[in-house]
Amino acid sequence: KFRLNFLVPPEVVDEVTSSMLAGRGIDEAAFCDDLYVDEGSLKDLTSRGHLMGAHGHSHTPFARMSQDDLEADVRTNVGVLADITGERPEWVSYPHGRDGALPGDTKAFCAEFGFRVGVTIRPGWNRASVAPSSALRFNTNELPAIFEDIKSAGAA
Repeated sequence: KFRLNFLVPPEVVDEVTSSMLAGRGIDEAAFCDDLYVDEGSLKDLTSRGHLMGAHGHSHTPFARMSQDDLEADVRTNVGVLADITGERPEWVSYPHGRDGALPGDTKAFCAEFGFRVGVTIRPGWNRASVAPSSALRFNTNELPAIFEDIKSAGAA
């Protein structure tokens, strides 16, 4: 996965992944229907109060894109989400979210595209010292360990 996302030229990734699915007898359209949220689901989630965030239309790490490609990709993603949900996303979850994938200046990136928050995959708790453009996250599968750490810290 790392090689496909960071080493293989972006224009080759689609060809490679399509070939991988076909080689395993997997129908690509059915695979995407099962894996990705559709327009109806986005509308339903929004109507229930969920906020939709941008993620880049092509899912290419932002650091790998030229400025023109980055602008087109983000504006396309924001436009599609706004058209479907009726709301412009104010958050972005950076594709692949790690160092080497993030825009060089996350604060400038968020300001340019009108995002209030940019979420990385860096683990940890968000505190006042964490810039909103480089927000940390934790995997919900890690919650039991996180709560155990909190209990232990409180008992000390």
